[in-house]
Amino acid sequence: MDRKIELLVVDDNPADFHLIRRKVLKALSHKWDISLDHAEDFEECLKALKKKTYHCIILDYMLGAENGISLLKKIKPIANETPVIFLTGEGDESVAVSALKAGASDYLVKSDTTSESVGIAVINAIRNSELQKKLNDKQRELEDFAYTAAHDIKSPLATINQLSQLLKLRAEDLKDGEISKYSDSLIGVSRNIIDFVNELLNYAKSGRLERALEDVKISTAVEKALDNLRTLIHQTNSDTKVDTDLTTIKADQMALMQLFQNIIQNSIKYRHPDRSPKITISLGQTDKKDEVNYDIKVLITDNGVGIPQKEHNRIFSPLVRVKSGNEVEGSGLGLAIARKIVDQHRGEIFIESSNHEGTTVAILFKRDPFSQN
Repeated sequence: MDRKIELLVVDDNPADFHLIRRKVLKALSHKWDISLDHAEDFEECLKALKKKTYHCIILDYMLGAENGISLLKKIKPIANETPVIFLTGEGDESVAVSALKAGASDYLVKSDTTSESVGIAVINAIRNSELQKKLNDKQRELEDFAYTAAHDIKSPLATINQLSQLLKLRAEDLKDGEISKYSDSLIGVSRNIIDFVNELLNYAKSGRLERALEDVKISTAVEKALDNLRTLIHQTNSDTKVDTDLTTIKADQMALMQLFQNIIQNSIKYRHPDRSPKITISLGQTDKKDEVNYDIKVLITDNGVGIPQKEHNRIFSPLVRVKSGNEVEGSGLGLAIARKIVDQHRGEIFIESSNHEGTTVAILFKRDPFSQN
């Protein structure tokens, strides 16, 4: 009872507000010190959000000239970490899907709500939101640590590399083959470590949105990624095909290019030893139940060695490398960076299928991940 919970109910009908208020207080007043504010429209809602931070917002679907879906899209950028429970006056599944797609944490059919159902929805929304915030804070701490540690390590490594090269030059002057051999090893090892630290720095920075989002054609980002990989593509005789119908999304252009570069590079690295790599980038259909919150699905398909089923969830974690039978050089951070870039754009990335004939990586995007419309 010592914790105060601030709730905002957005409903243009005062009678409905008081009904929701009674149900919330009946369910939760014994557990928390509940404070409920009322807003009848977007302007009042916006004013309320500027004055205080709420633990949860309860939003009605019918709001006169403006429905709750459009208001929900405007609320999320303002109060992104505040969970929103959507109230609809009809048991329409399409309304519920639209609400969840716009960022609602849960939805309730107004005519079917009870004190118990409202209480459970509020408790779950607040607890899930607080857990997500803790996870986000911890992730930011780890990113900051990784960035600082990698940056601090990079400078002395560069010094070691430079001294090793001076040692090699001195050994050549003295015609000392043994010292020259050891210095070559030092140079090689230090360069590998520097490359790894650079990847670690890229990983730490990849979750930070440093540039404004702009309209980016996915095919353009893919082509730029292929340009950066042109030498590797030529050396491995790789065949790449890009769907010209790839659409436009709001994105960080450089990050999107890095995303596709990492995935395509990974496909080439894990190529099958008996065939030249073939990589196709195309549009898929967001027709599965767990894909309804997204507008666009991009598929990257290769004919490589495949990824074991047990590795599908791990493969996007930092420092994870799949055993392919062939020793493949790399830091194990490429796909982890890809996942962070997708997370940054509020999308999803996963292995859709994989076998000995190759792998398909799927990426789900919203057309405008931070839309206020």
